[in-house]
Amino acid sequence: MGENENWAIIGNNGTGKTTFMRLIFGELIPVYGGEVRWFGNKKGLRSRR
Repeated sequence: MGENENWAIIGNNGTGKTTFMRLIFGELIPVYGGEVRWFGNKKGLRSRR
């Protein structure tokens, strides 16, 4: 993603758009299935204190 670019995530109801964004921003931690990567960077792996 570059400066001054606009992106959109589109899809039907219930297809995981919000879940995807929560994973990207680290608000949701994957409980199974490996790891989430965004442009090669691990996401959704915020440490639990």
